[in-house]
Amino acid sequence: MCIQLVVLSARRGNQSDLISVWVKDSDADAAAARARAVIAEQGYEVQSLEAVTPTTADDYFRRCPSLEAFEKAQREGIAWRLPE
Repeated sequence: MCIQLVVLSARRGNQSDLISVWVKDSDADAAAARARAVIAEQGYEVQSLEAVTPTTADDYFRRCPSLEAFEKAQREGIAWRLPE
C-alpha cells in the first residue's frame, strides 16, 4: 500500500487555500475521495482536486511538517495539513 499526496483547493468562509492530504491507498481515485471527505468534515468546501501523486519518504529532504504528515498517514491511514 502506498501513500498518495492529494492536493485540494478548498474554501472556508471567505478564504480559499490549497490543502495537502496524505492518504494510505494505492488507488488514486479512492485516495482523492477519502481526502475530500475528511477535509469537508473539517468545515471546508472542497472546490477542486489539484493533484494526486504517489509519494515516499525519500521525497522529503529533511524533517518537516510534510514528512511528519507522511509518517502519520503511514501509521493511521490519513493525515492532513490545514492552513495556519
